[in-house]
Amino acid sequence: MSYDAKKYVIKDAYAVEKNCNGALEHFNSNTDSPSPFSTISDILSVCSTRVVRKSLFEVYEWLLSSDKYGGHWYRDNWTLGITSKIGQDRGVVISAGKNLTGFQSKEDWEQVCTKILPYTTDGDTVVMLEDTYIEIEEKLYDIPYTKVVSFDNDLNAESYVSKEEYHSAIRNWLKGQAITYLDKNKLPKVNYSVSANINNVSDVGDVIQVKHPRCKINILTEVISVKYDAIRKKYIKIEFGNFKKELKNLSQNISAEIEKKTENTVKESQAFLHSELEEATARINGVLGNSYVIIEGDKLLAVDTLPKEKAVNVLKISNGGIGFSQTGIKGPFTSAWTLDGTLNMQNINVINLTASMIKGGILKLGGKNNTSGVFELYNEQNSLIARMDKEGLTVFAKNGDYVKLNAEEGFCGYDSHGTKSYWADGETFHMMNAEIERQITIAGMIKIVPVSTAESKGVGFVALS
Repeated sequence: MSYDAKKYVIKDAYAVEKNCNGALEHFNSNTDSPSPFSTISDILSVCSTRVVRKSLFEVYEWLLSSDKYGGHWYRDNWTLGITSKIGQDRGVVISAGKNLTGFQSKEDWEQVCTKILPYTTDGDTVVMLEDTYIEIEEKLYDIPYTKVVSFDNDLNAESYVSKEEYHSAIRNWLKGQAITYLDKNKLPKVNYSVSANINNVSDVGDVIQVKHPRCKINILTEVISVKYDAIRKKYIKIEFGNFKKELKNLSQNISAEIEKKTENTVKESQAFLHSELEEATARINGVLGNSYVIIEGDKLLAVDTLPKEKAVNVLKISNGGIGFSQTGIKGPFTSAWTLDGTLNMQNINVINLTASMIKGGILKLGGKNNTSGVFELYNEQNSLIARMDKEGLTVFAKNGDYVKLNAEEGFCGYDSHGTKSYWADGETFHMMNAEIERQITIAGMIKIVPVSTAESKGVGFVALS
């Protein structure tokens, strides 16, 4: 079904300061015909992205191949998304140069960077950070990896009131670019191919931690391809690494090669990563982890071990609903979905939520782990009429004018060109132009009113008692 996304075209859409989930939703709602797809992403990094004359399918291909968000293509029937990973971390740890035998390796240290001197330009002017350098907190290596990196300035000077405000915005933007660059390049790009059995690996995308002698923390890699022996029921060759761009973000097609040998038929299934993922939920051998189902009269139990009395994680289904326990079969069942439609959860983590009404005490956006929480309000024509983000509240008019309310500027109105029209400065209200229809009262002492006579028109001053 994902290939149907090629039939929906986006003429011109600009996702401003959105995380991956918000960007996908924005593009999905701006196709030439209403899109039948829903979108999903758990990637929280924020950036601005513009799409011009691309199909919805091409948007996903472009986002995955660029440095915008990274991640892997998720496709499940009519749900399209980009997720940070598709496998699991099962606790597998490999020591490079020690317990890795019979293997081939490839390492790229060219882009490794732990300290950066970032800069950009404003015309002929070079703009740098006040502290000049930014360095990661972890001490990963015994030697420094310092780079000078130039970033293309994509800010518009006309959006700012003064040159000082513009350069301040550039430095804030430049700092964010530098931090992102360090996070992406603090570790080397590695790739390993091991001709040996590794326990606890059950799927393409699973995480393997590599202990490297030159690095003081484990390098997280992901399984790229596997070779499985169906007779001996184990993997005999595994390829894993963190070359995400070369791996096309773990997009894959599954192909089977069957070879007959002697009387004992050996079936080997090989999973190779190519350009696309036919189904994001496809499994190599259907292994989903240890789980045991028990039917007992009026209820069904799914437990993580046998006998059931020793189980820790338990799912219980009965005529009352579904309950979840992490303390054994006797509970307590702290999470439940009852037959009356009530969902009781201590914590709910939702990527996309569609509802006709949401009731609650506090709606929290942003914060330490989501620094760019955003609230947007649209009208029936799908035009943005209000936005609340890290810069405060902005309300948009149909002609392009807008009003901002935040702690830094207070209350301020702008025209469609970004020029201030009126604003409050302490106890003083400023405006470029004013039209008074009836009267002005000053300090409760005097009133200015319009006066019209047969000979002329003007204003009159009236003292108030």
